[in-house]
Amino acid sequence: MKPYVSDPEVLTSVASESKIPQVIVPSIQTSIVSNCSILDEFIGNMGVIRLSDLRNSKDDSPTIVIAWYDSVFEGIDMWYPDEKDTNQPRFCLKINVRDEITENIFALFDEEVKRVAFETCGVLASIV
Repeated sequence: MKPYVSDPEVLTSVASESKIPQVIVPSIQTSIVSNCSILDEFIGNMGVIRLSDLRNSKDDSPTIVIAWYDSVFEGIDMWYPDEKDTNQPRFCLKINVRDEITENIFALFDEEVKRVAFETCGVLASIV
């Protein structure tokens, strides 16, 4: 199978043994017109920072942090705050969250864990 190089006008076949020419990728234009007012309405007057800047931030007001979920750090922990009452289990889930510079571990508790891992929480609670 021969590799193909995308040219803005034509797709050109390149022989496997030849050197693949450098291709400048044209800018990608979205088919949906951007509506900045929706974004402005969502953000409001909150600050927007990177995850890597969160550690050094002195501001404790609500902030939008640019980052993404990477993986689960550990499995879901379950415990009971009162050994005699097994009706109210507590849950903890640690996840890796990162941006292009740094990676941090965040802990989710109880209702947040039940929202993202409802099946696992149900199974854990039924085992006891």
